Amino acid sequence: MSEKNKGGRPKKVETQQKSKIVCIRLTDPERSAVSHRAEQMRLSFSAYCHSAILRHMVVAPVSKEDMTLLRQIAGIGNNLNQLAHRAHIINMYNLENEIQDVLKQIVFILNKLSNDWKNSKKKQF
Repeated sequence: MSEKNKGGRPKKVETQQKSKIVCIRLTDPERSAVSHRAEQMRLSFSAYCHSAILRHMVVAPVSKEDMTLLRQIAGIGNNLNQLAHRAHIINMYNLENEIQDVLKQIVFILNKLSNDWKNSKKKQF
């Protein structure tokens, strides 16, 4: 008799199947801490641990300090927009020095942002 196609997703290649189990021992506070970090990243416990072990890096959310810097950049951007608007209204094109100062402030704040945040724009999962 011929085998009937059962349907469903085709099986993964043997090298892609996750068939090995790794057990680690954690204290209750450690387990809670890892679970909390996984929830913050919106990952399952297993996916979080898998990423931490194999990629040696787990992308963290934007820190409060970086969020403050981003708000400052937004405020400076508003100031820059107001300067451009004022220059356009009064046909004044010699605001270049003021605009250069604002751009220097923006570059300074961007450089203060942590490398973790700058390098974590892509999500792995």
